Order: sequence, then C-alpha cells, then structure tokens
Amino acid sequence: MGQLITVEELPRYAPGELKLDSASVGRNDFRLRIFRYAPSDIWVPPSENFLLVLYRDGVTSMNRRVTGAWKQDHVGRGVTSLLTRAEPSSWHWKNDIEVTHFYISPALMMKTASDAFDRDAEAIELHDLLKAEDPMLTWINDQMV
Repeated sequence: MGQLITVEELPRYAPGELKLDSASVGRNDFRLRIFRYAPSDIWVPPSENFLLVLYRDGVTSMNRRVTGAWKQDHVGRGVTSLLTRAEPSSWHWKNDIEVTHFYISPALMMKTASDAFDRDAEAIELHDLLKAEDPMLTWINDQMV
C-alpha cells in the first residue's frame, strides 16, 4: 500500500474555504470539518481515514471515481457520500457546495463495528457509495455542528 494522506493534507488536494474544524475538541480518532467549495475537478490520494461527506448547502451533479467506472448522481442537503480508506478518488462538480467531512480512524471504525455486531471485526471497508439519503446522518451532522 502506498503512502496515505492525513486529514491535515487533504486541503492540498481538495482546496476549499474551511468554515469549521473540530480539532480543538481534542479527539484523535474522529474529526469534523466543514468546507465551502467552488466548482472543482480534483484527484485525492488514498487517505488514512474513512470519510463521510455530508452535503449541507448547494445542489450539483457529482461525478466520482474510486475504482472502476465513474459514478454520477445529484447531491444536495440530506445526501451523504461514503469513501473507504486507502483508496484514491477523483471528484468533479460544477456548482458551489458546502459539505461536512467526518473523518473516522480505522481504530474507531473497528471498535464501532465490533460493538455493533458484538464480535471482533477483522477488517472494515465502506462500500463506495456516491449517494445515500439517511435523515439520521443529516440529524447527527446538524447536532454535532
């Protein structure tokens, strides 16, 4: 496996206006950041963390490729994209958007899965999902912010 980028390095590849950062809370296994992005066409190297992207404001056609073919769907408030760790990704969108990033460490994801299924998780991967609509994730995001 190649070198994995950190949460701190992500804006180098996905530059946007940072609106909020939970770094001051002091958790090293979970981090929340809000970014405002202009239309973009980006490539992001593999990340050391799992990433959930929750769309807060703006509507756009989102194109993303992780492995295999490009996927395309419309995203806006109430939509979440899932990205597993250690996979490079390409993203392209044409409208302004504001998103929350949840960065979840492998250790926290393993603990959560182990607790949820009442057995030790051996490996965790998130399904490459460009568009999930889960009101609970939107509610959790709003409460955390």
